[in-house]
Amino acid sequence: MNAHPTPEQLSARLDGELKAAEAASVDVHVRGCAQCAGWLAETKALEGLVDEALPVPPASYFETFGERLRPRLAARPARSVLTRPWVAAVAAALVVGVLVPVLVRQGAVGERTAQAPAAPATASPDIAAGVVPEAPGPGPRPP
Repeated sequence: MNAHPTPEQLSARLDGELKAAEAASVDVHVRGCAQCAGWLAETKALEGLVDEALPVPPASYFETFGERLRPRLAARPARSVLTRPWVAAVAAALVVGVLVPVLVRQGAVGERTAQAPAAPATASPDIAAGVVPEAPGPGPRPP
């Protein structure tokens, strides 16, 4: 291997994930390349520090996890969906967002204002004086 191995290849070599031929090629390169050898040494040291810092759970930790969790969940008070304010807000938004367009398309909204007669701007002087015009009778119409 003349070119430097990729960081993924070096990491896979460190973890023992390379096939034998590729691992041998990386090993040959690392023996002759101080930069790659230094990267592997630093990464191995960092992995060792992480392993030391992380606590190791007891062998039965995951086997008894459910048994430890059930009492904690049972002791927690049950919350209704309606006690969460965001649920009410989402429900209100859905009602407005869905119903209003449907009602507008069906003509249910704004129909009353469209059919209401327009109020007169000013009353005629005869009506204001109390004179009511006579309705035309069934006689002949004027020419």
